[in-house]
Amino acid sequence: MPKDKDALREEPPVQGKTLSKSEAEKVEALKKQITEELVKITDIDEGKLSEYVNSLEGLQDTALAKLVSQLTAELEDKALPFLSILGQNPDARLSLGAIEYLGSVQSQKSVDILTQIAEGHPDKKARKSARKSLFRLQSAGLAVKKTPDPELTKSRERKARHKPYQAIMSNVDGTGSQLVVLAREMFAGDLHTLQAIVQDAEGIKECHAMRGLTRKSFARFIETMQERVRKESPSEMLLVKIDYNYGIRLLREAEKLNEALGTPVPDAYLSVKETFLESADPTVPNPIYREFDAEKIKTQPHLLNSSWELVTHPLLGSWLFDPEEIKKYAEALEKQQETVLELSPQFLKEQEDAIFHQALSELFDENRRVLYKGRLEKTAYILFLQGELENAKRALAAALALDPQSGLPVKNHPLIVELVRRNITFLKESQAGELTEEVVEKYYEQRAAAQKSLIVTDLQGVAPKPLIITDPRAR
Repeated sequence: MPKDKDALREEPPVQGKTLSKSEAEKVEALKKQITEELVKITDIDEGKLSEYVNSLEGLQDTALAKLVSQLTAELEDKALPFLSILGQNPDARLSLGAIEYLGSVQSQKSVDILTQIAEGHPDKKARKSARKSLFRLQSAGLAVKKTPDPELTKSRERKARHKPYQAIMSNVDGTGSQLVVLAREMFAGDLHTLQAIVQDAEGIKECHAMRGLTRKSFARFIETMQERVRKESPSEMLLVKIDYNYGIRLLREAEKLNEALGTPVPDAYLSVKETFLESADPTVPNPIYREFDAEKIKTQPHLLNSSWELVTHPLLGSWLFDPEEIKKYAEALEKQQETVLELSPQFLKEQEDAIFHQALSELFDENRRVLYKGRLEKTAYILFLQGELENAKRALAAALALDPQSGLPVKNHPLIVELVRRNITFLKESQAGELTEEVVEKYYEQRAAAQKSLIVTDLQGVAPKPLIITDPRAR
């Protein structure tokens, strides 16, 4: 084994003509930008490094070799994330130089990156060059495993290189949106992450991928995400660790929605989805059904009957209707209560109930019943992870009762009746001037804030350690 990696580091000479002044200036500018990204204390943004790699296409071979040579000499091992991306670029003209330099950096990390390139690069010359570089490192005393035949099934190769590390989701907000995060451990030991905002009626709305995270920096990444939740969402939001396959199911279902609606998924998702979504079972059910027997829940009517109490739970704090959607019911309720006629309390109550029943029948068609069933199932799982077992059972009972096949009219659903009643009553009181503007503003701010993106792209200024609730069976 090598005694000192710095002493054994080789620096291949840069061959070719001298650079012109403009080429030298361009190399220097690119080197500065790339260096600033690589020396970050926190994480390296895959997107930025990929952009820098793409910008190298206009460089001549000599300029490209000089840039790689200088970065390697000045940054040493810190240049490896950039060399990894450059070496895996499908353009062999760009990748070959990086592969050669990786063969001169005598570290196990270089071996891992080159092994990945030798097994999966689309260009035959690049794969051959990677095997040569691996042989150089093996000759210098590093442990190098025999690379398989590059023509073997690609799915088998990908399986060997990546493995699931962690999956996380947030609770569902009032718009039906939630954050889903997948992290995979790559063959070289670093973590790649995929963040996506999914909406249960529209599909995948936003997406961002990062690479080059260590396990420690991934923990900091989650801290930053939790702090954003605290700062930007006035309603309660939590991040929970879930089964990786269930995380895949959430993304697959959202992607199918995009397809059904004819709306494009974000480019960032398309470019990395196979890395994150391969080799897993996308049909795994919501884990709450592992914890509770759905048929047994149905036989306990007290769970559904008391489910209305969940409307005041913090996790449902942003479950608000669009004011325009319920405005007519609030106005009808206000008009009914302003009547000058002497009417019996019973008659007034019947009229009030009629307004709410109309709202329920018009708002909760079969499609919305299905949407809220899914939201309540996810909420039930999060409540279970929090240790709120009775509330988890209530949420699941409420979800099962929303199944169109349950036969329960929505006007008899305790939780939905209370949810609609509270929304309409609040709007009526705000329109009648019974509430201050500040109260009204804060109330509806929850719905607006719930739609803000929770995606983290910058890990500067890490927040205090967050609460991450973990399913003991989650990967």
